[in-house]
Amino acid sequence: MNNVLIEHRQHGSLVETRELHNVWTYFGKEYLSRVVSLQVLDDVGGDIPQSDFRIRYFGLGIGGLQASATAFGPVFLSAYPPGFDPNATNGHVYDKTNPTGPIISTLERPVRKSGGVTSYPGALSDIWLFDDLATSRQDINSVTFQIVVDCTSGDLIYSPFTYMPVSEAGLFHSGGHINMAYNAVAAYIDFATILLSSASVVTFSWTVRFAS
Repeated sequence: MNNVLIEHRQHGSLVETRELHNVWTYFGKEYLSRVVSLQVLDDVGGDIPQSDFRIRYFGLGIGGLQASATAFGPVFLSAYPPGFDPNATNGHVYDKTNPTGPIISTLERPVRKSGGVTSYPGALSDIWLFDDLATSRQDINSVTFQIVVDCTSGDLIYSPFTYMPVSEAGLFHSGGHINMAYNAVAAYIDFATILLSSASVVTFSWTVRFAS
């Protein structure tokens, strides 16, 4: 069952939708197991959880198996060159249907929400993650995170970028850092490239569903 809905609007009109299913990475599965377990049981001083982190951030990239040739144009190779991910790939490898070949632990070629054009790891002032996730619940078995990427307000699209060919996305917990390019990703998707322009507003509705 698909759990990620992508709605792409330009000039206010819906131009495309995508429905996808994510994969929880090895790191993400380990994180979930720590969320539901305790490190210390203490009736006096209080129990201590194994992890206090919660899903907080969202990030986009131009890598993944389905990345288009446009992601390898000169301006993108300069600002977001392949080979800086933990697997030193060619930027066209990560596949949610095979997350262990190679092991997916970050986005393959993350892109900035805002900042400059310095190659990875970028400048200290660069913003790599979106932190304004809205949370809703449709039932007791799921939670939905909604993220609005507003290119009309400068998200992703700024000089010298006139468009952005996004093809991967991830959810990150609160242990991540918005000023760091390569954060550990908990849930990951790759998809056929969505070409964003300065007229684009994209809404991601990402549902984490638990079996009943």
